[in-house]
Amino acid sequence: MVAVLLSAPACIEVPDITPVQGEARIRTPEGTAYTKGVLDIGLEVTGHRPDRVELLRDGEVLAVLESPYTYAWDTTGETEGEHRLRARVVFGETVFSGEERVVVVDRTAPQVVSRAPEPGAQDVWVKSPIQAVFSEPMKVDTMTSASVRLTVGGVDVVRTVSLSGDGKTLTVVPGTPISAPASAAIALTSAVTDLAGNALDVPTGPWDWEHPKVLFEPAGPVFAKNSGSIGSFRSGFGSDKQGNSIIVQTEKFLANTQLRVYSNTGSQWTELGKGLEARTGSFEPSKPILRFDPLDDSPVIAWHEGEGSNESERIYVARWMGNQWSYLGRSTGILPSHPDSTYLVMDLDATGKPLVAFYTDAEQTTYVYRWTSTTWEAVGGSINLQLNMSASSPFDIRAGPSQSLFLGIAGTKDGTPKLSVAQWDVSTWKPLRGTQPPVEVPFNASFARNPRLYVSPGGSPILTWLEKVGNSYAKAVSYVWESNEWKVYCPSLTPSADDHSEQTRLEFDNSGTLWMVWAKWGDSIFHIEQCTSGSWSHFSSSSTAPHPIPTATFSTFTPTQHTNGIQVVTTLPDGGTLVVDSYLNR
Repeated sequence: MVAVLLSAPACIEVPDITPVQGEARIRTPEGTAYTKGVLDIGLEVTGHRPDRVELLRDGEVLAVLESPYTYAWDTTGETEGEHRLRARVVFGETVFSGEERVVVVDRTAPQVVSRAPEPGAQDVWVKSPIQAVFSEPMKVDTMTSASVRLTVGGVDVVRTVSLSGDGKTLTVVPGTPISAPASAAIALTSAVTDLAGNALDVPTGPWDWEHPKVLFEPAGPVFAKNSGSIGSFRSGFGSDKQGNSIIVQTEKFLANTQLRVYSNTGSQWTELGKGLEARTGSFEPSKPILRFDPLDDSPVIAWHEGEGSNESERIYVARWMGNQWSYLGRSTGILPSHPDSTYLVMDLDATGKPLVAFYTDAEQTTYVYRWTSTTWEAVGGSINLQLNMSASSPFDIRAGPSQSLFLGIAGTKDGTPKLSVAQWDVSTWKPLRGTQPPVEVPFNASFARNPRLYVSPGGSPILTWLEKVGNSYAKAVSYVWESNEWKVYCPSLTPSADDHSEQTRLEFDNSGTLWMVWAKWGDSIFHIEQCTSGSWSHFSSSSTAPHPIPTATFSTFTPTQHTNGIQVVTTLPDGGTLVVDSYLNR
């Protein structure tokens, strides 16, 4: 027996064990996928050779794959909606999983949720967006000029088709702007699909609309306000540069009568301050005149207050300061020295300072005053003396360029009613007579009514009135002062041989256009005529507008700068007031 003695510890070397490594990732599809049928899936497997490679769907094994690790997944039997795929490699009990990939199974045809303009729309602005909203994201490369057609007047036109970032909103832009009047239509085809390839469920019926020559558009909600009065009526109306409407309403209470001013910013009518009432008791405000400051667009209102005695008749002027009304002058009226002032007219000069003219009963003459920012100062003296009249009252006053003023006067000379226009030449009122009509000729209610004075873009005074034809005042007449003569501005116009409504009237805008709005006697349909460059043309009729405008009765109107059209005040069958913008569709 041999004994071996080991004098030192023995060392046994064991080779290192390399841990298994592997990775499986979904190579295709590269991102979220949409499918309605078979979806081809490709995996990329790296690292050690695994025992097996698995494809999981929603955490469950969908398939075990062999190289080259591809799988055609038939989703026709799968529930619709999102599913999550993941690949993993298995080494015995060791498992390595890759990142998730979302697959949306969708076999439902996409729907059109909304369209603008709406099918059959009759009053569409030519610049209104053309859009369709879908129930789900759509495939962008199916949105082409072939699958989305735009026709104007029945003719296919060039267009640009685009899809929003979320894939749900289609926008079509004509290659050339549409000119009204025109009919237009969009045709969507089944070539448009969603991300899964489902063809669009094309709506039945045409998607068409009309671009009329003139648009009628409510300028806000129906006005039916009062401040708890026992009686009210609209006594003034105007529109600022932004198209915000102002209604001045006379409202009677048990103890007094007030002017209430309401503004519409497009969404609701709100009262500006409290009622305009300088004196309480039996004094009643009447005949308000509304103007807008040319600098800051704030409303300025002038009105007359009296009790019918012709002995305590006063004139008041107030400016809206943004939160309250500021009276320009004393609480006893702007001119206590004239306690019998009536027939008020007002305008604002280029700096927003008011000018007023009025008739005094005691002297039977006309005076003109202007606001200096601190007081009211006379502009000349009695008009009778300067124009050699026995009696006069103003029908209008207008501020012209370079501090010029024009005054329209209805007066009496040698016992005959006369119509005159005078210009302030810094020191005196100078009559603009010329050698031919219309001024200094007999003028009374049996001949004409509603004389008005305006200033042309070139600074010349323009005189208009409605002349009597048959039983109504239906003939539009206008003259302009040029080269020291009164010349025809627009040819006289009688739009219809029928009797006209008493609301028929004329207005002049800043561009030099003369407007006429009229209606037949007892008819709710109103008509709009315009004269530009010396020629009249029919603008539109309310019968071409959408409901309820054809059923509304015309009341008054004003030109508007924001649309280069007009705002028409109408009364609805239920008594509400609706203000309507009417302007060229361009």
